[in-house]
Amino acid sequence: MIDDFNAFQSAFNQQSMQVFSDNGLGTLWLKLKSIMRSDCIQGFAQQSGLTLSDRPLKDKFRAIFTMFKTDVPRGHALLDAFLRHQHAVQLRMLDEEAIIAELYKLQYYAWGGDYQNSLDRFLVTKYIKHPFYTYDELCRNLDTDIKQAVRGYLLNSWYNHWSSIVIEHIFKAHPGVLPTVGQIKGVDFFLANIPFDLKITYFPSEFMKLCRQQRGLPPEITYLKQQARRLSLRFDSQQSEAGQLQQITARLKDLPEQGGSEVLRTLSTQRREILAQTQQNPQPLLRWLYEHQGERRFGAENRLFLILVDSEDFSRSWELKRNIAWIRPQINAYLDACLQELGQRIMPLDFSFAQQHYHVLTDALFLVK
Repeated sequence: MIDDFNAFQSAFNQQSMQVFSDNGLGTLWLKLKSIMRSDCIQGFAQQSGLTLSDRPLKDKFRAIFTMFKTDVPRGHALLDAFLRHQHAVQLRMLDEEAIIAELYKLQYYAWGGDYQNSLDRFLVTKYIKHPFYTYDELCRNLDTDIKQAVRGYLLNSWYNHWSSIVIEHIFKAHPGVLPTVGQIKGVDFFLANIPFDLKITYFPSEFMKLCRQQRGLPPEITYLKQQARRLSLRFDSQQSEAGQLQQITARLKDLPEQGGSEVLRTLSTQRREILAQTQQNPQPLLRWLYEHQGERRFGAENRLFLILVDSEDFSRSWELKRNIAWIRPQINAYLDACLQELGQRIMPLDFSFAQQHYHVLTDALFLVK
């Protein structure tokens, strides 16, 4: 079993998080890592009655870890008390109701980037390296398409950031959860002394496409185009896939005949069946979520996925992220159950990424409305 400071540092750098999931000394190392800022470590020393020499931060990290190796339970007790105290201070400074009120001002969720959430890649691909763009065309697009892309990216990034902060604090405020208070890659909190990173997302459209393919069904957009043509409905095929889907769906809803509602009912039934199947067996989705990360955002840490789904209209699932009154009791109920039967809830998962193999602990909490 690893018990050396350098070995833990190396495992952390290589994202070998299994080392920290089944090792009390490893968890202690992570907790110390999470407070390695000058103000934090000084506050910890004062609260814990420790005397720290005037040395660089990395040397203090090593010195405290070496000291606690001789009494690991004491180290955990002191660190847990400090982390809970610091989180209580953070909570008092967080005006949750004001944040939620601001989040409700966003009326339209239109992402201004490519599928990997990269605005710069989207702009370079579509405008800068586009073979037909002239200087004048680019300038004209600055006030139209590019402006809308930047606006969408900015507003949605703001919405995701602040809604995630509020939801993350719901997890951290639970009495059975130990919060982190500093920025530490891949760890938001400890659940039964196991480090976890929280990921809040929606049911992925690409995973839905994969599930439909496995059932012998065409992609949703292909199905809707087929039905639109059958019903002689015109649509703009030059729009993005999301735009076409939204346009055809709106036209089908407005059809006076029964045909439009029948198409939408069929699509809704298929979505609900796939959702129910995934809830019953989330492992394929969890593996897909790990294996389809963007390279720049890759992580092999233990993760808890909070998956928000509006079963009436999947495209409006983003609105649920600010419905904190609805989210909070479900998170708390999940954590209560999780702490009672952790071994049954948290599942080991093996996955591959960029020809490397990883082992993690993970679970999915589906909140469906």
